[in-house]
Amino acid sequence: FLEFGLEKTAIFGGEGRDEDFESFIRSLLVDGENVGNDPGDQRAGFDVKLVLPWQWQPVTLYLEAVGEDQRNHFPTKWFALFGLYLPRVLNLDRLELLGEYANNTNSNYPGLWYTHATYTQGYTYNGRIIGHYMGSDAKDLFLQARYNFDAATATVSYERLQKVFPTKLTWESYQVAVLKHLAEETRVTFSAGYSREARKTIVTQIALWHEF
Repeated sequence: FLEFGLEKTAIFGGEGRDEDFESFIRSLLVDGENVGNDPGDQRAGFDVKLVLPWQWQPVTLYLEAVGEDQRNHFPTKWFALFGLYLPRVLNLDRLELLGEYANNTNSNYPGLWYTHATYTQGYTYNGRIIGHYMGSDAKDLFLQARYNFDAATATVSYERLQKVFPTKLTWESYQVAVLKHLAEETRVTFSAGYSREARKTIVTQIALWHEF
């Protein structure tokens, strides 16, 4: 019914930085963090999933939280993601609902997440975030309803993303998708979406998959 996990990441070494075993151990223990000879940039956090198999309505709750490094060995300035999943809705066995909310804003420390003063590219690869796609200084709400037919699946979703730094913007998206199984190894997906920020955008997509 309950799952609990711990996580730890560290960026250390590089040009002009110590890369010996002592630096590695210090980065794990957050020793000397945020002082002149700090060993690198660390994150630490946990995740929890609670499954409630109630007969009338099963529910899954989950939380992922990660904190910034601190010299007192405990993380702070938390980034949290909350989730609620219903594998069915009351007697509607084919209907699934999902809701997620993520928030990593901190008015006292703007530009905190995925960046670092020493490691300027931070938690990115070729400019892409290694983590939640909303990036730093943002709030994201995602809602989805899915209905499972015998040979098809229909999905309706809504997303609202708010950026608060360095510029403020709000982006909203509505999407409808249908996945149809043509055969055991072949399926086709049709999706249509509408989003708006500075201007309105309509996107349609058709995709065909076949497993060989």
